[in-house]
Amino acid sequence: MMNNQRNTCPILLYNPISGRGHLDGWLAMFAAILLQRGYTVYCLAPDTEALLLRLRQRGLEQHPNLAILPWPCKEHAYNFWHTLVVRYVNRLECTRITPDMSFLRRCKKRLAQLLVPPAYTFFGTVRRSVRALKATTDNEAGFLSPDDWGRQIQNVLRTLPSDQYFLFNMYMDMYSTDQASWQNFTRHCPLPWAGLRFIPEPKPREAYYTLPALRGMCFMDKALCQAYSATLPEKSFACLPDVTDASLPPAPPPAVQTITERAAGRKVVFMGGSIGGQKNIAQWRELIHRADPQRFFFVQVGEIHYNTCSQEEQNILHDLTSAPPENFFMHGEYLADERDFNACIAASDVIFAVYKNFRISSNMPGKAAAFGKPILVSDRYLMGETVRRYGLGAAVPEDDTIAILAALERLIQTPPELENFAAYNAAHNEEAMGRALEQFLDACMSGEQGRE
Repeated sequence: MMNNQRNTCPILLYNPISGRGHLDGWLAMFAAILLQRGYTVYCLAPDTEALLLRLRQRGLEQHPNLAILPWPCKEHAYNFWHTLVVRYVNRLECTRITPDMSFLRRCKKRLAQLLVPPAYTFFGTVRRSVRALKATTDNEAGFLSPDDWGRQIQNVLRTLPSDQYFLFNMYMDMYSTDQASWQNFTRHCPLPWAGLRFIPEPKPREAYYTLPALRGMCFMDKALCQAYSATLPEKSFACLPDVTDASLPPAPPPAVQTITERAAGRKVVFMGGSIGGQKNIAQWRELIHRADPQRFFFVQVGEIHYNTCSQEEQNILHDLTSAPPENFFMHGEYLADERDFNACIAASDVIFAVYKNFRISSNMPGKAAAFGKPILVSDRYLMGETVRRYGLGAAVPEDDTIAILAALERLIQTPPELENFAAYNAAHNEEAMGRALEQFLDACMSGEQGRE
């Protein structure tokens, strides 16, 4: 653990979006890790209630070295609209109507519930159509603005007791990467900063790497970390373990009770998270159709993002929703409490994660190891490599239903050894994350580069 005297610069953790279990959970986890290691931590996220829920579960809500800052959504119309969309499109806890609310507030929330999601869908369709008509090559038209982020930090700093902080962005994948987008960021935000990028480019092309205030970036791919360190030796890079929250609720949620009752002793195959095109929807449906319905019961848990799916995938998801097979259960909404999501995994027998063209890390191998559940993944890319290295399940061709079904049968008959799950857990826990994160921040704030 770093000497507390060295932790004189507070850390400002910034999460640009809420309503995604992985990101919300990681913000709370980063805060917990840094607090344990002696840092003072400030957190900033669109949905403070979701963050407080996770911190409360960790017993950290009242920690003396932790401050939850209000989301600065009123200073700019864009920030207000963005926050409104994030909250109501993703049906976050703060958008729900409760009996203690005044009649006027209930009416306002109900109106927002009715209008915001369809408005978001409509304007998204119009925007995509306009881009198509213009034949634009701008693939980042819908990304977040660095200039807006800089203005947010500028406004937040006006409310804080000093201007000596180290800023860490929890999701750099959300931002435009061109030079014009970043030219005003430093003018608004004077802080040294770093971030976490889940899907790094093969080579560093993002304009923010030219900014002196950017001290480094965290990935979850060791090979890319090493490549970036060689290319940009003046910056710091770290490979963080993909750590997952494995906590369970005090009592099984209704979804688990439904799964248990409907499975009626059949083997439960789980697929969950953000449900989009990357989940390999066509193969998932084919697996459900080909598997013996007397032996297998399939469970799908998570919010569906139709805009990320092809027309074929959208049709499949609509069919599964409107006319589900007898051996299939869907909970098609985001579970705000990750413990409920974990309980669904704990009630299953095998995890399906044979994603399509999925190059990056995922927390599903971590969920599999935490709950001792075999996992099926694609034999390509990082997830395939991880599952093979630790022996967590089976890696199969992502477009071969016969191979997927055969691997499912093998995992039921001969599951991985418990030692395999234990080995993964030993390398991917919060202690390992803390060591890597502390070393990274130490390098960023002390001016030492090239450490990973």
